[in-house]
Amino acid sequence: MTVTKYKPSTHLLRDVFFPKGFDSMMNSFLQETDENLQTSFFRPSVDVVEHEENYEIHVSIPGVKRDDITLDVQRNQLIVSGERKQVTEKKEAKYHTGEIRYGKFSRTFYLPDDVNHNAIEAKFEDGVLNIQIPKAEQAKPKTIKIK
Repeated sequence: MTVTKYKPSTHLLRDVFFPKGFDSMMNSFLQETDENLQTSFFRPSVDVVEHEENYEIHVSIPGVKRDDITLDVQRNQLIVSGERKQVTEKKEAKYHTGEIRYGKFSRTFYLPDDVNHNAIEAKFEDGVLNIQIPKAEQAKPKTIKIK
């Protein structure tokens, strides 16, 4: 059995809008950039959510061990970094495709002034790093009673 990578025929539409020279120039540039990204690092996906009481950051890093993750606070920055290590491949294995990115990663988040840096908590579960960043007391909304 032969496995062939599917490539949709999108060149017809591109030829209408861009000349062939431009297309080949962009393809070679993007391919080189994509290759460099695949071999050097990956960038995990994140969700950032704001609630009345806190901020939440969810970092999707499946396949990374808890001990390979570092969480640092430096001034007004929260830095999540680590490494997804590639399992040593066995000589008898024959890869047909390899889309999972391995290597070091780092994401930096600028913290707003209204957070309590000393009360940040993190929990790693099911490949997702959940970071809770509580807001400082003065930043929480309050209702003022009218006299």
